[in-house]
Amino acid sequence: MMPYASQVIDTKPTYVAALSMFSKRISAFESIGGQNLLGFYTGTGALSIYNNGDAALKGNYYPTVDMTSLPGTTTDHKTKSITADNLKYLNPYSWSGGISDQTFGSATMQYSLKNVTGSSLMARKSWFFLNGKIVALGSGISSKENLNTETIVENRQLTNPTNAFSVGGTTLSTGQTKTVSNVKWAYLNGSSQNESMGYVFPAATTVTSYKKVQSGDWKTLNTRNSPSPVSATYAGLRIPHGKAPQNKSYSYILLPGKSKQATEAYSKKWMLKFGPII
Repeated sequence: MMPYASQVIDTKPTYVAALSMFSKRISAFESIGGQNLLGFYTGTGALSIYNNGDAALKGNYYPTVDMTSLPGTTTDHKTKSITADNLKYLNPYSWSGGISDQTFGSATMQYSLKNVTGSSLMARKSWFFLNGKIVALGSGISSKENLNTETIVENRQLTNPTNAFSVGGTTLSTGQTKTVSNVKWAYLNGSSQNESMGYVFPAATTVTSYKKVQSGDWKTLNTRNSPSPVSATYAGLRIPHGKAPQNKSYSYILLPGKSKQATEAYSKKWMLKFGPII
């Protein structure tokens, strides 16, 4: 059987990170019998971080996360109808893979969504797993589609909806969506220190940030499920690339389990030592 969405795993004492990719031989996702109807973006760089077990991915996560907005992916949100079981959604490019010495690791992928959603969107993406830090880089983001294209830095279900989410030092209220320019860092308080997340932008970046309730239903994902609406609260960060982007790029660093003070300090230290990396 065709393999689906291969993964690179980074394991640390306080978290596990799982990165999903696809290639010329590995399909972006699998759909059988009316199940997984919106899995198109699973293998295009979805990055799942388990820093409180899998609590943030439990409950009503899958019908409410928006499967076209998975963390780590670059998306124009395009989907299409699935016409048959076990169709192959392959990457037309051959470069996809990773390497690790059990402490540090990296993964890279060049891809196009041509065989997945029919979109002309393409990108080159890299991840570096650096002993407690995850560096994400993207380049060559190009498309002919008249669709809003963006990179999803975060779209995280909150285990406690009251957890604070701050972007550039400003805390968002629930229900607020805000576009912020020149962002250098952001921070999401968890229910425990391990569950907290720091975000650093080596090049000051314009982001769309939000803390809001997202809704959906399980039937949208699986024809056998209930159409009853469900909801959950999310915190999110998105880097906008606009419509029909040409050769756009991004860079950000994830700091699972770090404190807010450490995240801000790391942002300042990085800029003093290295400056913008792209």
